[in-house]
Amino acid sequence: MSTICTNTTKSEKILDQNSFFVVSESKVTFKNCDAVINLNQISNCRLIKKRDFTANIMVFVFSVLFYVIILQPLYLSATFESLILALILIYVLSCVKNYSYRLLINKNNYDFNEIIVSKKELYFARIFLSKYPASTILTTKFKQEFEFDNQNFKQHIA
Repeated sequence: MSTICTNTTKSEKILDQNSFFVVSESKVTFKNCDAVINLNQISNCRLIKKRDFTANIMVFVFSVLFYVIILQPLYLSATFESLILALILIYVLSCVKNYSYRLLINKNNYDFNEIIVSKKELYFARIFLSKYPASTILTTKFKQEFEFDNQNFKQHIA
């Protein structure tokens, strides 16, 4: 796709565009959070998957209320009642799984942007990760600085 994006300062060629991000020659713009990141600043990108426990907590609270209101007046064996309730609760809590996804983009200045990714945009976030994987520029630069410091240290000792 080759369209021209006009900006107030200059016009840039759009290299890639989808419903999640727009990549031009010098920057990437994320549509859902209006974040604009310079491509030269990106050092590392990763996608984080977190489990959301709010539904599990709500199921737990309602099951405790169900136990107190309905099962307490029934006269069952306490061990049998507790065992069945625990098994049902563990089964229900393990079945309810909600995940949230976040795209973390580390920058050269030890700063990062956290972008919330919906399930619909997860495919495009993985495309972004494949285009901008972990950069090797910083690691080689760090190795060069480390080797330079070691040489200076050895010369200083000798």
